[in-house]
Amino acid sequence: MKLCTNWPCMPDTYAEFQKHLSLYFPKIIDLKAMMNEYKYLKGGLQELADAMRVPRIGLQHQAGSDAMLTGETFFRFIEVS
Repeated sequence: MKLCTNWPCMPDTYAEFQKHLSLYFPKIIDLKAMMNEYKYLKGGLQELADAMRVPRIGLQHQAGSDAMLTGETFFRFIEVS
């Protein structure tokens, strides 16, 4: 948000943050919320990736590796659902 808006600081309230967030990112998809639709899917990102047979590249809890795994898992999830 700070990069998108060039503000010197973040909004003061969560509601204000949400309002501005929706201007720049009108559709936010939550993989964890999508998982809740399927009772047999349990656990966190790594468990979902394992269930979807998505291999991890890099170490767990490293930003790049987690981001890549999230993206790959999301697209696999969409593919099979």
